[in-house]
Amino acid sequence: MAVCRGGPDSGPIGRLAPRARFHALTATRSAVIQMSPVHTGQCAGDPAETLRHLMQRMVLPLAPGGAAEPDWPRPAR
Repeated sequence: MAVCRGGPDSGPIGRLAPRARFHALTATRSAVIQMSPVHTGQCAGDPAETLRHLMQRMVLPLAPGGAAEPDWPRPAR
């Protein structure tokens, strides 16, 4: 977070200009796993539906039959 925010206490990369910091944070050859190119984060359809789809496909564990658990987001307790 300090590198994103920038400033004198954020290390050598954090002291760079915002454009240079963004490039360092989104580099394809870094220690962080990045599965796709950087994008704006905007989606053409319903953001909630897009998030649900991505969570089911990429994050949630599979149900016994091999499909993602259908009850996400889980109801509040």
